[in-house]
Amino acid sequence: MPAPQVEEVSDSDPDISTIPDSDEDDMDDSNVMVRRATQPSSARKEAETQGRAQTAAAAAAAAAAAAAAAAQREASSSSSSFRAYQSIYPVYFDATRSRAGGRRVCASLAVRNPLARTIAQACSGLGLNTLLESDKTHPKDWANPGRVRVELGPTTKARLGNKHHLFVLVGRYLVANPTTESDAGLRLGMPPPPPPPSSSSSPDHPPPYPRPAVPRGWIMGDLLPWTSPAMTGGGVSDNLFGDMMREMQQQQQQQQGGAARVADPTPDEGSARRSRDRKNRPGRA
Repeated sequence: MPAPQVEEVSDSDPDISTIPDSDEDDMDDSNVMVRRATQPSSARKEAETQGRAQTAAAAAAAAAAAAAAAAQREASSSSSSFRAYQSIYPVYFDATRSRAGGRRVCASLAVRNPLARTIAQACSGLGLNTLLESDKTHPKDWANPGRVRVELGPTTKARLGNKHHLFVLVGRYLVANPTTESDAGLRLGMPPPPPPPSSSSSPDHPPPYPRPAVPRGWIMGDLLPWTSPAMTGGGVSDNLFGDMMREMQQQQQQQQGGAARVADPTPDEGSARRSRDRKNRPGRA
């Protein structure tokens, strides 16, 4: 049996071939970086989405603020441009009012339940620059809101002459177009009605328009705009002074009750305080 021999092998021996590793390409740094760039993680996607949403929200908020500022500037400029216009109130044509109560036309041109919207239609029909302010009220007619402002200048003198002539023309229009329950001027600012509960009511027969709660001693119409304080607030109490006195008495009672609770401690608080005083007396350990 021949003796075993030991041979030295060098790394540079051409007979030994290098065995290729199948995973060498996968571990290449450049390929790894490419894969990471093309396939971002879910956290990065979420961060980018949130960033885009925040940017869009900030842009929308800035646009809304700019629109509000522009609307405010437009409202201020429009109010200043209408400042020289003449004011007309429904009370000027109210048949239930006297001259001292605010009426400005004769009895034949006065009507019941005059509306500011109808007055605005009359002025607009005369070719006047007209502005309807539905939230303004006359000091003597708080229950019927609305004010109409018209421009009376040198260009209108040939047709109207003066403001009294305008009142006459508006009064004639109101007499020819009386206020009814179906008048659109009553429902300015009114929310849409709910659907009918049964098939008995139909759009051809809508429910009657509500009437205001008229207190004793007050003069107001029975058809008032929906935005009237007499409609939205349920009217004014007949005994306004009595209601005010009762409210003041209730407030005084609540204040007195709160002061009594602060001044007189509860039994538990009093007993705890007495026990602490006894413990703190001199001579007690």
